[in-house]
Amino acid sequence: MKSVSSKEISTPSVRHSPELLGWVERKPLRVVDHASAWDGLLKVCQYLRDGGRPDCYPRELPVNVDTKFIERNKGILSELLPIVVPGCVGEDMTTFETRFGFRQKQLLLRFRLLDLTLMQALQIPFREFAIPLDEAILLRPNVLAVLVIENETTFLTLPAMPGTIAIWGAGDAAAQLRHLTWLADVRLFYWGDMDGHGFETLSILRDGHRRVESVMMDGETFAKFRHFAVPAAPFASQTKLNLTPEEEEVFKIVVALNILLEQEKLPITYTAECLRTRVSVGSTT
Repeated sequence: MKSVSSKEISTPSVRHSPELLGWVERKPLRVVDHASAWDGLLKVCQYLRDGGRPDCYPRELPVNVDTKFIERNKGILSELLPIVVPGCVGEDMTTFETRFGFRQKQLLLRFRLLDLTLMQALQIPFREFAIPLDEAILLRPNVLAVLVIENETTFLTLPAMPGTIAIWGAGDAAAQLRHLTWLADVRLFYWGDMDGHGFETLSILRDGHRRVESVMMDGETFAKFRHFAVPAAPFASQTKLNLTPEEEEVFKIVVALNILLEQEKLPITYTAECLRTRVSVGSTT
């Protein structure tokens, strides 16, 4: 196989980014692999070198490349940008966007007001809404309690409770709630399925807000409705969960038996009474 000379590809291709000469000499085949995109890659690097962290979506970067160019070339740009523009590299390495200062699609957090008087307090004409995470961070709802719910139908059928907001915490939402610092000023509850994944979500939420209280994930509720349990997907995580002794006991049972007691299987009369007793006193209509 014919070897590739670094001289053949380093000049004039990196004449405006001499910082890359060493990288090109070490990885000439990477340049060959991306030969058709090389000019665009250098334009992106040069723009960020001149302008710093961009604070825009990748498709908005005013560089003469097609709008999906950066998205297609995240891998190679992740190698080039730290060399050409080290000042653009942030501490958050979670995604390409957070690492290099681009905006990214925000998680939408879905809220439901369980007290209709909160509509007036928040100056909004609706009881249910979804907003991006970065806007949810700015909320100051002045509520007494927040109830995070795993199941959507359960979220939609919650009873009225004074001074309480519900958040649908499915998927990654529960983990992202750590960014909502105002949750530290309210009583925070989580109600999820009783299986390995439900208790794991509770633990994740508690890692961000240590005073999280679980609702109906206890031994009494499990014993009362255990006959509604069904086979569950295997739970393989080896991470030690942040659970109370009672939660830990139920967790070990459902994982050992590989079963799932879904929250929507519990009778509504039972759950409404538990929620009103545990989360608030009285109710509103």
